[in-house]
Amino acid sequence: MSNKIRLSSLFLTLLLVGGLTWVSAKVGSQSPFSGNLKKVTYALPLEQLDPNTSLHTLTDFISGEITVFPLKSEANGLEFNALYKVREVRPLVQAAGNFFSVRLKPSGKWGFSSRSYWNIGLNPSLRHSLDIRSQTSRQTLDLSGIPLEALTCTAEAGKVAIRFDRPNPIEMTCLNITTKASECHLVGLNNARIKTCTLEGKTGYYILDFSGQQTTSCNMTLTGSLGKTTLIFPSHLNAKILLKDSHIHLSHKHLVKHSKEEYVTAEFNPNAPLLTLVVHLGVGRFIISD
Repeated sequence: MSNKIRLSSLFLTLLLVGGLTWVSAKVGSQSPFSGNLKKVTYALPLEQLDPNTSLHTLTDFISGEITVFPLKSEANGLEFNALYKVREVRPLVQAAGNFFSVRLKPSGKWGFSSRSYWNIGLNPSLRHSLDIRSQTSRQTLDLSGIPLEALTCTAEAGKVAIRFDRPNPIEMTCLNITTKASECHLVGLNNARIKTCTLEGKTGYYILDFSGQQTTSCNMTLTGSLGKTTLIFPSHLNAKILLKDSHIHLSHKHLVKHSKEEYVTAEFNPNAPLLTLVVHLGVGRFIISD
């Protein structure tokens, strides 16, 4: 009897270990960096593009990661490559003149397998406009030194990180970012040289870093409900903050209160490049730091 018990216990142990190993292997195989990955590459030769018209790039996908960066090579106006798991979520690339789009519209529910990993390189000798749309993703955009006319980012959930470490050679007409439950981190906003900016979030987290040289007046509207917003103000920033429908109180060593709704920075000068920030935050948290 004892031998039968031992054999039964051994069988159950092997079955359990085997089952766990199979489950672990199955879960591990979900990683987009394992298994038989598929790759798409595409390039837009610079000579085929109109240098007098901005190159408009549109991306639209379900989930994954997208990285945008300045190209070092001058041969192409744009370079794109992507990794993906299953044929049904192969990125669809279209190009016509100075318009480039890559979309991901899978049929059915593929779960983790619907994730794609995209890289887009932009030639800094061309003017660009970007429209990036996603549901659950990580967007990492290094737009340092790229002549950018317009930028639109839409994210249901995930992380959005945008950098302007070097000045935009031209003024950006508009920057529009819409999120729901996303974390959004913008660095070097003065370098972006934005004229009009709209930031709209719900329960996410915004970090707005206004570092860089302030050479362009910007009208920025920040709208939210239950989210958290942190502003990083350098001491030299020339700014005016207007609180609209916001149940918050501002207190910072670089701010001077003009009225119940209006605050200005210590270096306020209405005749110099000025940031005008209109805030509609509801009961969201609002923090200013340096």
